[in-house]
Parts: sequence; C-alpha cells; structure tokens
Amino acid sequence: MCLQINRSVVYLVVAGATFLGVSSAQAIPPLQLYLEGATYDTETETWVLVMPGFSDGEPFRLWAMGNIVGPGGHGPLENVRLSVAYEAVDVAPTITFTPSTTGGYGGWLDPTTPDVPTYIQTVTDGSAPALGVLGDQGSLPSHGIFGPGTYWQEFGLGYFGDTDSSVGDVIGEFPLDPSETGGHINVYEISVLAESDMVLHFDLYDTLYSTNHAKFAPFSHDAEIVPLPGAALLAMTGLGLAGIIRRRLP
Repeated sequence: MCLQINRSVVYLVVAGATFLGVSSAQAIPPLQLYLEGATYDTETETWVLVMPGFSDGEPFRLWAMGNIVGPGGHGPLENVRLSVAYEAVDVAPTITFTPSTTGGYGGWLDPTTPDVPTYIQTVTDGSAPALGVLGDQGSLPSHGIFGPGTYWQEFGLGYFGDTDSSVGDVIGEFPLDPSETGGHINVYEISVLAESDMVLHFDLYDTLYSTNHAKFAPFSHDAEIVPLPGAALLAMTGLGLAGIIRRRLP
C-alpha cells in the first residue's frame, strides 16, 4: 500500500497489528492488522515504521488478516470493514486501495488477490463505527481515538472465508515462515492524498458468520508510520498524541 501526502510530515496509526510465532496450542485473534516492514516498540506496544518522503508517494502496505480455522478460529468472517480515522479537517483525504498479496513476504502464504474495497461512508459527527451486519451490536470502543474532533472513512472488505493463507499472532516480532494455515489475508497498497499533515488510524471489525457476534482487531498493539524519528513524537497534537497517550493508560 502506498501513502502519498502533499506534505513532508505524515503519521499513520494502525490499530490491532498483532502477530507472533504460533504453536497449535495458541489462540490467534479472529481479526488482525499488520503494517508491513514495521519494527515493534516494546515500551509502547506499537509497530513503528519511520518513512520520510510521503509527498513523493513512497508506498506502504497494510494486511487485513482473518483467522478462519487456525488455532482459536471460529469460522468465516462476514461483513469485514476497515475504518480510517483522522483529526477533523476541512478537506477529507483521498484514500485509494490497490489490491495485492503478501508476495511471500516473510514466508507468509497468501495465494489470492482481494477485490477493491467498497467505499461506504465518511463520518464527521464524533461517533464510532457500528458493529454487526446491521449495526445492531453497538459501536466500536473509542479506545482514545473516536469521539468529537475525529472524522473517519469506512470501507467494506467483504467476506473472509478462505483458509489457504498463513495465520499467526504477531506481537513483539514478525514470525518468519509460519507453519500454520487456515487464514484469510487481504493485502492492500494504499495511496492517500491530503492537504495537511495528519495521523491516520486504522481499525478492522466484522461479524462472525457462525455466531452473528461482532469482532474487532485487538487494541493492545498499534502501528505507526513516523516520518521523523525521536523528537517528532513530542510535536504531535490532536488525534496523534492524544490517542497514543490514552491508549497507554490502563
């Protein structure tokens, strides 16, 4: 995926990017996000990718992962959706998805290229994404992201039911050559055009087909694209800094 912004400073936050080397005894979350090439920061429990030059269109790649029949899997995932949240702006960013595959990255198997996500809506009223096929299972917890001053766009990723991709629970380090299959992976190259610097925060959620219960990617492990190392984090305001601070609190 590629992020392209007409400014030199951009931040990306991805919720729920968790993966680990797995054994058959370990339960793997039904939904996860992974930002390709990120480094895990154990202090903040965050995948961090330092990438200056977004204004030149340098790409980044996002994985939406479903555990269908792997360890801890509960079956197919229906109505999978992705939200992209950012601080309120006058002109919304333009977000373009290009479907891809893992390409064998890290030894991860992913034989199928997904469809282009379907744009659903842009929300500016301070609410959080609705859970459940009919939105009848409440809203995604705010986890320090959603609320007044946060806008978000929502995209439909469709039905996750394939079982021929790798599965793994990623936290701490990205496991190479996972031996388990039973998952469904959608990989996207994303380009984003925006008129100002911003944090982009990704959440993944769906409904379990077999139980009609809503699920979402865990919040305990985030990912950030940071254009400047170190001190750049101190200058963050709005959604970026506030979200990181709140998400570190117990």
